Amino acid sequence: LSWPLELRVDRAVEPGSWFACDGSEVLAIEARGHVGDGHAYFLREPGVLLAGDYLSPMTYPFVLSSLADAIATSNRLLEVIAEHRPRWVIPGHGRPLGLEEANEIGTADLAYLERLAAAAADVKDRGLSSGDALVAVYGVEPPRTTTDDFDLYGLRTINARTALAEKGSPR
Repeated sequence: LSWPLELRVDRAVEPGSWFACDGSEVLAIEARGHVGDGHAYFLREPGVLLAGDYLSPMTYPFVLSSLADAIATSNRLLEVIAEHRPRWVIPGHGRPLGLEEANEIGTADLAYLERLAAAAADVKDRGLSSGDALVAVYGVEPPRTTTDDFDLYGLRTINARTALAEKGSPR
């Protein structure tokens, strides 16, 4: 990857802080988990939550970086939805969502991620072999199906492996 010009940073924005952008008040939200450096933003006016790689109606969460961070991000996004009641939620993948649907997806996603963490902790406690542990955690059902182009990457396997790695279980 190369850039045809020299990049510059005019200001850094800390997660949890409000900043002005082109006349709008914007809340920066840490959204790690899917990736290690994820971000989301809430624009006060027009009442839009840009959810990054979360709250997708077309796929379940997939965790490329950290399950604990994905759980924390899901909680943060649900808090923003409850507190600021956005008119629209724009996920990184899929169509725009209304408030209620975004809340339902976020709640289901959080429950799924928490079940993954619990399953990984359980297999560690039971001392299962790496293959049996992976099968057990893989067995945690996602809240919805995904599209073929996402399924191609083996998202459930990635999620199970990430959960097992964080719990110190065999992978």
